[in-house]
Amino acid sequence: MKKILIVGANGMLGKDMVDGFSHAGYEVVGVDREELDITKTDLVQSKLTEIAPDVVINCAAYTDVNGAEDAKELAYQINAYGPEYLAGATRELDIPLVQISTNYVFDGTKETPYAEDDQPEQPLNVYGASKLRGEQLVKDTNPKHYIVRISNLFGPHGKNFVQTMVSLAKDRDTLQVVDDQLGNPTYTKDLVQAVRELLEDEAEYGIYHLTNTTPTEAGISWYRLAKRAIEYKGLPTKVLPVSSDQFPTKAERPIQGTLLNSKRPKLRSYQEALQEYVNTYLKV
Repeated sequence: MKKILIVGANGMLGKDMVDGFSHAGYEVVGVDREELDITKTDLVQSKLTEIAPDVVINCAAYTDVNGAEDAKELAYQINAYGPEYLAGATRELDIPLVQISTNYVFDGTKETPYAEDDQPEQPLNVYGASKLRGEQLVKDTNPKHYIVRISNLFGPHGKNFVQTMVSLAKDRDTLQVVDDQLGNPTYTKDLVQAVRELLEDEAEYGIYHLTNTTPTEAGISWYRLAKRAIEYKGLPTKVLPVSSDQFPTKAERPIQGTLLNSKRPKLRSYQEALQEYVNTYLKV
């Protein structure tokens, strides 16, 4: 039985990683910041040596996109240098590191979805830049790496866009949602299965895009995602599309953030995953 170390185990994705691998029969050790502060290299090395896992999956991240604009140093510590320290420790143990990344490493200027071999150059915000730096440091430090890019994450164990929209819809007749930023919704439970299969198949090390599929793989907007979720919940709220400039944010977001999965089996449709999540976990 393989031992899996999940870093960031108390987060939305981390909790489902712990549950998913445990139910699949793995020995799972979950740690969060209280047990392992990944920004301290000595602690990372000693903790991983003590646990002696067969694989490390890093779900820890600074994910406050707007907040990162004012907390650049902290964002880089958690999103870039923490993964570097994990990569160094896993290299010493000669084991793989799975690093969870994001579509925000891209600037969104491409007209078509981004494939795994597209090269990110100028992320639009500090969050994206820190995650890209983390990717680079992991690649440079441990050859045995899986960088898994995701987007628009939702799941039962943490606050997310879908949850927020359904909650707002309970009390409002109308909602305005941005319709000119594209991406792929990613359901935590489906992502966990995809990561487990990636490891079990002993896939080639490298970069992977693992998200739920969208029609013609063209991505969908936040507006489409919100509208679909509210419809699945049976709420009468009218959802209206608006442009990004009507909802300015501190951190600029990419217009095209759709990720193309060209290397692994496709995950199920976002509609099916979204309906399961909304009807199972979101109570009106």
